[in-house]
Amino acid sequence: MHRPCRSLRPRQRSRPPTTTQGYAQGISHCGLTHTPVRHGPCEERVAKHYPEGRVSAAHWTIYLLRCADDSLYAGITSDLPARLAAHNAGRGAKYTRGRLPVTVAWSRGRQPPTVARRLEYALKQLSRADKLRLVDGDAALWRRVRRDTLGAT
Repeated sequence: MHRPCRSLRPRQRSRPPTTTQGYAQGISHCGLTHTPVRHGPCEERVAKHYPEGRVSAAHWTIYLLRCADDSLYAGITSDLPARLAAHNAGRGAKYTRGRLPVTVAWSRGRQPPTVARRLEYALKQLSRADKLRLVDGDAALWRRVRRDTLGAT
């Protein structure tokens, strides 16, 4: 999560700031003009980290990687091809660095970020046998994991 610009951070006041109090007339430390709001990342940071624009919250992917030693690694990402390249370049998770190369064994996309994190944790808690069942295409197991993790959806 990006930190808001210094000028956009709320100040410790007993009453809300006006445009002349607390936000310096909407001009931030980076010289960009902002509306006086309490939250929101600086446009420069968004452009630096997301050159194509803000990442949609509905585009997270949960994945299982098969490592060279035949172990399985669970993770989430908003860009699976880039994340796979990072893993194979040794810039991914510490677990996969010594087990290269890795390949995508299973993935499910289009998850909101909170749901993706919860499902990633649930996948990590599964036994190896259950993860292999997912890789083999067991849709009933995936429905059970989703139901147990997220409730009746």
